[in-house]
Amino acid sequence: MQSIADKINGTVIPAVNSLVSALSGVARELASVSQAGNLDIKVGAVSQPTDVINAGKKNTGVKLLDWAAEVQDMGAGEILLTSMDYDGTQVGFDIEMLKMVSNAVNIPVIASGGAGADSRHFIDVFNKTNVDAALAASIFHFNTLPLDKLKKELQEANIETRNIH
Repeated sequence: MQSIADKINGTVIPAVNSLVSALSGVARELASVSQAGNLDIKVGAVSQPTDVINAGKKNTGVKLLDWAAEVQDMGAGEILLTSMDYDGTQVGFDIEMLKMVSNAVNIPVIASGGAGADSRHFIDVFNKTNVDAALAASIFHFNTLPLDKLKKELQEANIETRNIH
């Protein structure tokens, strides 16, 4: 089964609790590094960040750190952590939320939501949190921040980047 794919992205959300046990089973079969727990988090009007579904429209009531710990305990090899409050804003990553989770779990955390055309957004997320990677989409789709420029500025800030051939 491991030859099926190098990486399987197992997305787990509280609304699909029947699939929670599936993550544990798949993680045992394929190794935890093959599994990513995807957490969509919104602070909004509540003081405690909570998990959301349906593109941030429905609050599940599950607290962020509780859900991050549960995803880790189920065997996920990493967490893709998206701030729904920052997603699409291009104002930078939610540093405080990312710091909270990356300090609380022992698996890699991927920052998502808020990246804009300013390389400083990426430099800040790596210098101010313990995240292992940062995700961006629209800035690359529309070439508002060319990848080679971002990589050069990250390297100048002594942040390791991966070579792409």
